[in-house]
Amino acid sequence: MWPFKKVDDALGVVYTHGIAGLLGGLLVGLLADPKMIMYIGLGNTASFSGAGAFYGHPHQLLVQFEAALTIIIWDAIVTAVILYVIKYVFRMKLRLPDEVLEVGDIAVHGEEAYPAEESLSHLSSTAQAEASPTTEEPVSATADD
Repeated sequence: MWPFKKVDDALGVVYTHGIAGLLGGLLVGLLADPKMIMYIGLGNTASFSGAGAFYGHPHQLLVQFEAALTIIIWDAIVTAVILYVIKYVFRMKLRLPDEVLEVGDIAVHGEEAYPAEESLSHLSSTAQAEASPTTEEPVSATADD
């Protein structure tokens, strides 16, 4: 996605939590079934229950959107403050030189975001060999020897 082209997100946090979380929150505004959860009030009647747009409460979608927008703005402000503190108070560079970045994720982060298939097949065969039982009989020493 265009806003994340320059973000070094080796673990895919933005896509996993950001986009999937936003989609899930907005879908709650559409699909929230009032019969699923009832918040018990006084006596045996519910004080309120949540209902989405498909159950006659379209305002819930707006509430979910505003909550998501609030979180996005809050996270952006807090992240910017943290980055400015690192850059100006601790005087650390926030970006590595291009020569260092060209060597890859393993050298920079100690991990690879999308490992090559041959390394996965090697790990798979190694794990399989370790998990399979051996066919050799163990040599036992007896008191007669």
